[in-house]
Amino acid sequence: MLGTLREVGEYTEASYHYPQGTHIGHILSILSVFGAGQRDKTHLNDEYIRLRGGLGEGRLSTYRRQKYKLQAAMELGILTDDRNYPEDTGYVLDLTPLGRALYTALKPLLNQMDLEFPRGNDGIPSTRMRMNEADFNTAIRQFLAKNNQAQNLFFRVFLNMHAVQQILAFLYHICRSRIVHRNEIYDQFFQAPFVKQSCDREGISEASFEASKRRCPFLLNILDACGIIRTDRSEITIQKLVLMPSVVAAWPASVSQLADEDISIVRELFGPSFLTDEYYLQNLLIIPR
Repeated sequence: MLGTLREVGEYTEASYHYPQGTHIGHILSILSVFGAGQRDKTHLNDEYIRLRGGLGEGRLSTYRRQKYKLQAAMELGILTDDRNYPEDTGYVLDLTPLGRALYTALKPLLNQMDLEFPRGNDGIPSTRMRMNEADFNTAIRQFLAKNNQAQNLFFRVFLNMHAVQQILAFLYHICRSRIVHRNEIYDQFFQAPFVKQSCDREGISEASFEASKRRCPFLLNILDACGIIRTDRSEITIQKLVLMPSVVAAWPASVSQLADEDISIVRELFGPSFLTDEYYLQNLLIIPR
């Protein structure tokens, strides 16, 4: 049965690790509804959520496929993860302590935003929000720039997502260019050795170019919301070098603390001009452990 479900796309670990059809606005909407604790009359009430079993038919089935957005929140660690609960045990969908903390930190912003999914004549919510993803990302960047505590927590949540760390490593270690075409990412990201190893370990099937076009945009959207890259339809522009243990192991508090041997190692990863004035990225974002 599980094999059949995988074949028709109703179940796959890829939908958790590499969520498709998702952007920051969806995550903010989930935070807002679950944080408020009243979802009976919202687009996330029990009628519209179907994490297990069939999705039904018609437009309701189409909307229930938005479970990918909930799975993205689970992978981020802000929503209780249904993978941790066997089928025959009680499972309560709610914010985790980390999710609750993020909701509290972002609440002033959430209260100002349109986080609704407009309903059709049949009462079923649309799969599209009124605001577009670029507007959400701009609002997030502006809010975080004025709220250091919220920024630190936001970075902690989103940059600790394993797939986000993978795409950072891909951009810095393999692409090594300020401007990268989206098609290059879609074509090569899942071919990177460390990504392939991770997918093999998680039992995720190899991604085709078309599958990569569905799986990568959320990761790029996160980096855009964090101000690390800027995106447009055909390419991305890298603006900051993120230094964190997952990208550079045991990065010290100061570059001056790096031994010559360590500098040689990181230049193998980032390129021979790394840590010089010629390196294409001079704007650093250091994320501590």
